[in-house]
Amino acid sequence: MKKHLTWLAWAFFLVLIPTVLIASFNFNYQAPLAKLLAYDLGIIAFVLWVEIAWIKLKPHWVEKTIGVDTLYKVISFLGVIALLGAGLHQMIAESASTLIKTTGIVAWLLALVIAIYGLIALATKIPSRKVKLNRVIKAVVNILAILVVALIWIHVNVIPAIASIRPFMITFNIYAIFAFGCQLFGWYRKRH
Repeated sequence: MKKHLTWLAWAFFLVLIPTVLIASFNFNYQAPLAKLLAYDLGIIAFVLWVEIAWIKLKPHWVEKTIGVDTLYKVISFLGVIALLGAGLHQMIAESASTLIKTTGIVAWLLALVIAIYGLIALATKIPSRKVKLNRVIKAVVNILAILVVALIWIHVNVIPAIASIRPFMITFNIYAIFAFGCQLFGWYRKRH
């Protein structure tokens, strides 16, 4: 029974949370299916980064249920899925604005750097050997994670057709605030 509850919690976390944002967008934005798919991939990538920000806080029930090693693997897996979704979003979606393109590309590149670091950290013991260097790298990675969410927030808010969709923007901004809150709380908790 406990295992079923764990799977149910993960299904809620990985399926329902992105679905709320996708539904609030798709029900309010009229576009061809291919364009909606492109935006949905971007939304999924964003939500996965928000979820990663929360998982990085190592909630007790998650850590107890799957263990720390698996937790880091889940974070890396979600990061790779988010990168793929964002990459497909960039390939399919069209944008005339330089600011929209630039914020999307820079956010994707920063997320790529974070993912590469995460995969190296999982594959080797190099990051754990040098304690001072490890602290600096982790601090930089956390700053990059905040920048990724901030750039995505800007990316979405400067698209006039999307910024005018109130239900989507309210939900999107709640998710973004939650991600920033998780990052800042994690930073504060490490300092105190």
